[in-house]
Amino acid sequence: MAHTCEALVLTCMDFRFHTAIRKFLTRDLGLENSYDHVSLAGSAKDLVKSPGHVPFESLLKQVELSSKLHEIKRVVLINHQNCGAYGPTLESGSSHEFETHSGDLRAARSLVQSRFPELKVALYFAKLDGTFVEVA
Repeated sequence: MAHTCEALVLTCMDFRFHTAIRKFLTRDLGLENSYDHVSLAGSAKDLVKSPGHVPFESLLKQVELSSKLHEIKRVVLINHQNCGAYGPTLESGSSHEFETHSGDLRAARSLVQSRFPELKVALYFAKLDGTFVEVA
C-alpha cells in the first residue's frame, strides 16, 4: 500500500508560528494530514545562503525523499517575520525585511524547481499577527 501526501512543507523551527502555520496549511491550502513537514531555523535561508553545505544538501534530500516515498506534487516554502536566523539587521515589519525574505524564497524556488521540475513550489511569508502573504 502506497503512502502518499500532497506536499512537503519547509518552515522555520520558531515555536511562535506552529499553530498559525498548521491552521494556514489546513484551512487555506487544504493540506490537513497530507504533508511532510521539515522545520529548520531560517526555513529557506540555507537553500540560498549556503549552497553546497550540509544544510543545503540535507534540505534537497528531504524534497527528494518526500517525492520518491510519498509522491508529493508540490513544495511549500514558508519564511516568517522577525526570524532570528536572519539576525538583528532586518527590522521586523519593514519593507526591507519582506523583500529580503521574498528574494530568498524566490531563489529557493528556482533551486528546487531546477532539481525537481515536476514539482510546483509555493512561497509564503508569515507575519507575527498570524496572516500569510503569498510571494509571487
